[in-house]
Amino acid sequence: TGAIGGVRFRVEARGTHPERGYAEIVRLLDAASFDDDVRRRAQAIFRRLAEVHPRFRTPAIAVLAGGVWSALLAWTGTFQQLFTYVIFAGWIFYGLAAASIFVYRRRSPDAIRPYRVPGYPWTPLLFVAASAALVINTIAAAPRGAAVGIGIVLLGLPAYLIWRARARSA
Repeated sequence: TGAIGGVRFRVEARGTHPERGYAEIVRLLDAASFDDDVRRRAQAIFRRLAEVHPRFRTPAIAVLAGGVWSALLAWTGTFQQLFTYVIFAGWIFYGLAAASIFVYRRRSPDAIRPYRVPGYPWTPLLFVAASAALVINTIAAAPRGAAVGIGIVLLGLPAYLIWRARARSA
């Protein structure tokens, strides 16, 4: 039992080590739901999802939508399957995010860097390599799960392209 941004929740975990995936899903929802940049982008996509609750100051409808989506995924598969889909897709984007530091450093070599990456360039290279290894291992060990994970991510591509075109024309 706990609360995130004034929203109370209770999680009951059953089975062998279910807390691993629950903790990751909660962390991902928490990061996506409350980040200001994500909230601004959501305003361009779904204004209703971006509305902030007047009392709790959280995007309550977005959190609810995320909960409904999570419940739907939980209803349709086993914990192992869900773990494979979510974590596999997540590690693709974690690796891409870490690799983006090289792009930014090349594009803006003289930019002020208030935070330096310890061990640069080896630390981010190691992380990108580890991310790639996890993705490749999942593809080899669970090709169907990896394909479903990529398919779930690709389901959002048409919506992204439509909303991006709308944002540019506005």
